[in-house]
Amino acid sequence: MQTIVIIDTNEPEAKDIDAFLQSYKYKTVRIHEIKKGIELTKSVLPELIVIAIESNDRETMAALLTLRKDPITKDIPIIPTIRSNDRNLLENIRKTGVHDYFVKPVNKVKFIEKIKSLLIVAREQKKDNIIFRKHHIVIENPTDAITLISFKSGMKYVLPEIRNIFNPDFLKSLIPKSVSLDIRDLPDLIMDELHILEKIIGLFGNKKISIIAGKHMGFIIASSNLEDTTNLFLSLDDYVAFLKKQATTTT
Repeated sequence: MQTIVIIDTNEPEAKDIDAFLQSYKYKTVRIHEIKKGIELTKSVLPELIVIAIESNDRETMAALLTLRKDPITKDIPIIPTIRSNDRNLLENIRKTGVHDYFVKPVNKVKFIEKIKSLLIVAREQKKDNIIFRKHHIVIENPTDAITLISFKSGMKYVLPEIRNIFNPDFLKSLIPKSVSLDIRDLPDLIMDELHILEKIIGLFGNKKISIIAGKHMGFIIASSNLEDTTNLFLSLDDYVAFLKKQATTTT
């Protein structure tokens, strides 16, 4: 089922659009606070966003710009709903790269036609994105007992497809293995990406995995408790030495 997020501070109007979309069997998430709308959109990763923007509404316009610029949400189609054909407002909306909009009260026949067409495009884009994001992960099995998962160019590219890539069957196959996440090739590691790393680690449940951190070691130690919950290594050599020691201990 495709999901549509509705961000609108006007509750009665948001409810009306919500009920209308649900009548077409779409899953909807309705949010009345702009900041929460952005946060929830990044978490839900819907197929489409409907966002209400008033004239001189800087907060919502900033939210629209944030959604268009963020690598996680930039490809999600957005339909702004506006109160009137305000020339300045429309110009600002178009500058964000969004060209479709509806004036309230929306023409629901044209509105649903546009949504259906955008969701078809969104479905194809999502397929392409899954392939693209998987290119940012390299999964290697140097031995039958070891799986090395390397992140090459940014955790943020992986976030939208975490549960597709790290699906239950894949995670189950790793139960008897020693698993290491290699983040040495990441150009940078900021707090948002550290949170994504923590989400990935959380998918492994009680299994204690390893991280080969490289230059990111100091940031991880200073900004998280991963030093306590994972096996943290500076280099691949350190990880290999750990595995050899483990093998010696168990024999």
